[in-house]
Amino acid sequence: MSTFEVYDEFLDAHKLSYTDGPRGRFVGHHSMVVLGVRSEGESRIFLLQNWWRDKQFVEVSEEYISCMECSVFFVCTPQIFARDRLPSYSDKFADNEMVDCHDGGPR
Repeated sequence: MSTFEVYDEFLDAHKLSYTDGPRGRFVGHHSMVVLGVRSEGESRIFLLQNWWRDKQFVEVSEEYISCMECSVFFVCTPQIFARDRLPSYSDKFADNEMVDCHDGGPR
């Protein structure tokens, strides 16, 4: 997800869930990776991986994303990496799972 619009409220390291529209002043654009989605009533909530030291994961509602005018790109090739070659600021990170877009599911 790229060109995600960032507002003041999103900079708060303690706030990790966003369900309403953005609040505050526009401060720039950002990119994150969509790791998963879950349903909450009639709404979908997306788990995003962020690379900010104090805010590595956030949840945003479908409604919140629709306010951002961001671009979403899908990767349809297996994505493999070696964790020991990636810098880490804490012991919290997302597991990478290979996905084959041709058969529609994780391997």
